[in-house]
Amino acid sequence: MNIRKWSILVFSSFLIFIGQTGAQILIHGNAADVYDAKAIFVNPAVIPYQGSQFLCGMKVYHLGLLRDDQFGFKNTFLGYSNPNAMGFGFGLAGQFFSSPILNETKFDVSLSKCFMNIFSVGISLRTLMIGYNRENFQLVHEDDPVFRDGTSKTVLGIGGGLACIPFPNLVLGVGAQYLNQPDISLVGDKIKQQPDVHFGIVYSLGNFRTMASVGFDNDRQLKTNGFVETFSEELGYLRVGLRGVQFAVEGLLHVWSMVSLNYSYDYPMFSAQGISQGSHMMGLVMQFDRLPRLRSIKTPPIPRKLLLEYDPEPYIPMPRYEVLASTLKLDIVEKKLRRTLEEDLPPEVLSRLSWFDIVKLDSSISTERAVPFNKQIVSRSASRLSLRGTFSKEYHEGIGLVSDLVQKEPKLRVDIVTPMSAMERAKQVRSQVVFEENRDKEIPVSTPQFPTPEDRLFFHQPTGLASIPERDSLIVLSIDSARFEIIPIYTRESPQRWRMVIEDDKTNRFKVISGVKDPPKRLSWDWKNDDGELIPPGVYTCYLEWMDQERQIHRSQTSELFVKKFQRTIHLRISHKRPKVEGKPNEINMFLKK
Repeated sequence: MNIRKWSILVFSSFLIFIGQTGAQILIHGNAADVYDAKAIFVNPAVIPYQGSQFLCGMKVYHLGLLRDDQFGFKNTFLGYSNPNAMGFGFGLAGQFFSSPILNETKFDVSLSKCFMNIFSVGISLRTLMIGYNRENFQLVHEDDPVFRDGTSKTVLGIGGGLACIPFPNLVLGVGAQYLNQPDISLVGDKIKQQPDVHFGIVYSLGNFRTMASVGFDNDRQLKTNGFVETFSEELGYLRVGLRGVQFAVEGLLHVWSMVSLNYSYDYPMFSAQGISQGSHMMGLVMQFDRLPRLRSIKTPPIPRKLLLEYDPEPYIPMPRYEVLASTLKLDIVEKKLRRTLEEDLPPEVLSRLSWFDIVKLDSSISTERAVPFNKQIVSRSASRLSLRGTFSKEYHEGIGLVSDLVQKEPKLRVDIVTPMSAMERAKQVRSQVVFEENRDKEIPVSTPQFPTPEDRLFFHQPTGLASIPERDSLIVLSIDSARFEIIPIYTRESPQRWRMVIEDDKTNRFKVISGVKDPPKRLSWDWKNDDGELIPPGVYTCYLEWMDQERQIHRSQTSELFVKKFQRTIHLRISHKRPKVEGKPNEINMFLKK
């Protein structure tokens, strides 16, 4: 084995036995140990490097200062981590520490993201609940101002972390909690929860690992841990070392498929610390990505007379390029709008119409949504109400049209969308729409929910247009551009020139992107040919061609690209008169603006 690597391992192990101070109460994993599920308690950035897993367990303590309760100090913990939740690492972690005088609960929600497989950044939000058992405080008066506002408090803490793997056998990590320093005082004297900071390092060499960590808790005392470990992918790991001023032994055993058992025992090295019989930690770990061990198959021996002497020629791989496409499917949505304005509409009425009234095409890829916002149902049941106020003849005719359609089409869906200021009139309109014979038909009254202030403005603000465009059209792409990754394999010299070819199913070339010498590692294309025409629907083939220094033409493996096109045509008629409904509508939305 390399002497230099052994020197690094011995030096890292030496770090274990120096600077050991402080006590270990709650569960604190190493901020750089990506193989330990407990690392999420101190560093959310390790989640992208871990597998999907769940852990739960308990740690029990015996303190020499409290002889009447053998296990008065307990710490229950659980955690869940998913390294790929919609492209992010997601984690949940919780701890509950109980003692005769103090109870402490921590619950963390964390998100993290890995970049270039080298480093990962994570953030977390922690809920901290601290409670005191007042009856166990001696000489405390019932009017003591310390407990005037209660015996517990809940605060929120913000944390984060960073994990880095600069080399395959070296992991560095740092995690911090309570960066916002929340106030944890019961009486409001602004006692701040100091940040918890933990640094960790893990170095691997074969089946051996050495790890060390340094941390600061609320008491601002230095806490150091250090272990030497031997591990096996099939069995688990066994580590020994120091956790603060306690000698610690910990092991993880894979017992069946994805189930593992974790156990740790800490024994104090100095009786002055008050811990006389140590602590036990027992945990259950479920690694969902771990595959069960395959049954071994013995190969029968081959008779000597069947063995043939064969001296193969050395294999020289062929230099080539491989092309990977980020997407193999493109959806094109073409939306067309035709507006018909009746002659009875004066210009001052048209200028009061909003963009929503005259329909403005949006960039949504969907062609099924009836309105460009969400609706929150406020009322479902109908009651018999009369329409109060003075309304035009056209207003009553519009309500009558919807009422006739509801009576003729039992499956017709009708929604009334209104602001809260017109809620009472919306219920009156619903009562006019529903007849006595179909009183049980449900017509919900909803309020519009706008995701942005621009959408709210789009719904309410008048256009102020003297004339409204007769036609509009919009083309929406499911992805803005095609991206190709070009990977060189066994290339020792640059080609003379290259070209990226996209051709249809009849081998007609739609687009050619060319260059000289080495092709770029990444290539982007806007779905258009040299004349600026958008790619039509169909099945296309993509590949890379290049000419080597001997003027030989080579081609990469091909990839298929599928292009689909959807068209939606909308005819909008704006009139004061009672509209004519053609065909059988399946949905009607009635909008009250004020």
